[in-house]
Amino acid sequence: MMFSNLEIILATALSCIGLYLAYRGLVLKIGRAKIRGEYTQCSSIACDDKYISSVTLENVRDRAITIFAIYLKFGFDLYVEIDNFEDAPLILGPFESFRKEYGPIEFYSTGTRRILINDLFADKSVKKRLVLSTSDGKYTVRRLIPTWDPVTEFFRNYMTGIAHPIRSTFKGKAYGSSTLYLVELELSDGTSQVLPIYPRDHEGRRFKRFQLTRECLETKATLESFLDQQREQGNLPVSSITVHDLRASREERFKDDATKEPLQGKPDGIFKYYVLGWIYTRISRWDTRRKGKQRARLRQQKDRQVSSEGAQDVPPEGPPS
Repeated sequence: MMFSNLEIILATALSCIGLYLAYRGLVLKIGRAKIRGEYTQCSSIACDDKYISSVTLENVRDRAITIFAIYLKFGFDLYVEIDNFEDAPLILGPFESFRKEYGPIEFYSTGTRRILINDLFADKSVKKRLVLSTSDGKYTVRRLIPTWDPVTEFFRNYMTGIAHPIRSTFKGKAYGSSTLYLVELELSDGTSQVLPIYPRDHEGRRFKRFQLTRECLETKATLESFLDQQREQGNLPVSSITVHDLRASREERFKDDATKEPLQGKPDGIFKYYVLGWIYTRISRWDTRRKGKQRARLRQQKDRQVSSEGAQDVPPEGPPS
């Protein structure tokens, strides 16, 4: 049987297409992880700091991947923690998607200091990337990087910063730094509703039948008295009212931070981070080792001194009687 040139070309083309599709299917199963993602940054009356309000991840491979944490990296040196799954790792199955929304925050902290990063969010020249801590190591979205953890990166370069969002939560929901009070309303059907109260709520209508006043927002007691009065007048049909003073709770929780000046987040250039940071890390390590050796020598000297003093206190043995 004789085949025409056209038939040979078509058969060759179909074979190449089949081989390519088989190769693509194999890559999807055994190839490196590939995740697409996006995030939403948010400004809210609930807090002063901008924060990440939602994250979406999509696994485009035909194999599962384990995720331990999600970070947003600013520039070269600052990682802002978005979510942490160390207690229950997130298993993103083949071709699965993950989406989660996050509430407002109190502030960001690094170490024991508050850090301000609103300017970094607004600065378009600062590169921002989603970074994942996975079972395969550090994964920058759309790019695979070897084993990584922000803490180990800090120990390699002490100029690396890790900022953690600090939140105030009540019954599983986060409330931001601008929240003054939480009004917990017990409804007649047995359900409850929590209503956050902000400093300027007296300028709008937070309740259907009445409006808050500036005076009632001054203290927890004045707000409770005002709401109880509205309930007695029939304007607030609930069985009970509980006011939680989030401002007082916040002052108690963060009283140690009140005397500390917040840090201002700012981007460090590639030279400062990779060159000066490398030098600073080596000098700091050398200084730490030097001080450790000094302390070890002092301990040895004290031990020898104690041993010699103890030997002098032992009375000499007399002749046998």
